[in-house]
Amino acid sequence: MNKWALHIEKSNNGYILQGKFGNSESITKQVIEIEDAEEWISERKAMQQLMWELMDYFAVFNSKHDKYRLDVRITDQEGKEYEET
Repeated sequence: MNKWALHIEKSNNGYILQGKFGNSESITKQVIEIEDAEEWISERKAMQQLMWELMDYFAVFNSKHDKYRLDVRITDQEGKEYEET
């Protein structure tokens, strides 16, 4: 039985993921950093990237044939999607 495990740790400037990425048999680290000067959007973008990494790690993929899809978006209070300028 394959055991899929991913350790996620919050750091001062993002997230640290530890697990077996790709075809690797050894545990490696991946870092998601908060990069932008505007902290409010930086935190949300880092969390969005973390969610996409989780989906990828656990092989949760969307297909055009799926009736329902999992989507991770940043929106305002009215539901309008955030767009970088």
